[in-house]
Amino acid sequence: MDVTEAIAARRSVRGFLDTPVDPALLRDLAIKASRAATGGNLQPWHIAIVQGDAMTGLKAIMAEKIVTGATDETPAYDVYPRDLAAP
Repeated sequence: MDVTEAIAARRSVRGFLDTPVDPALLRDLAIKASRAATGGNLQPWHIAIVQGDAMTGLKAIMAEKIVTGATDETPAYDVYPRDLAAP
């Protein structure tokens, strides 16, 4: 298998428990993640942690998108500023 075949064959399967995660752990992970570099090293961070009714609502929205095949979303912001000069 070459690299192209490996990339084409790659897939991720994730299983999640419905066990609540400790809010302190979530805060710690969010703080650490906020210090990670982004693709353009611009760190356009906005982190939302949801649980309870908000999580149930989000799951319903995402399930509907999967069922309807709604994949035409546009990003809420440009990853790179439109007037960013070349290095």
